[in-house]
Amino acid sequence: MTIIKLKYDYLIPLVIKAIYPDKKTQEKVKKSLEDYGKEDYHHAPQRIRLAILKFAHEKPDNLDELVKAACSEYRDILYFAETPLSMELWGEDEDLKKERIT
Repeated sequence: MTIIKLKYDYLIPLVIKAIYPDKKTQEKVKKSLEDYGKEDYHHAPQRIRLAILKFAHEKPDNLDELVKAACSEYRDILYFAETPLSMELWGEDEDLKKERIT
């Protein structure tokens, strides 16, 4: 069995660059992401930051809102980032809910 160890310090800058091509914006994003991890109760900062970026990929303008959400309750960000199909169940598409449940 092969264990893959993520190198967050390597991966996060690459993801930021892919989502935000402008260098000025990249610096702003890095600074915003640093807001998560400042407190003692902020768990696994690099993992949470990567989860935030996963959502930011879909809506880059929501980065600050996502960081605030993570600071408030990081488990919500992790849950939906790591189990994306569950997010569809919480959405407004009733047909999708019925299809997945039945």
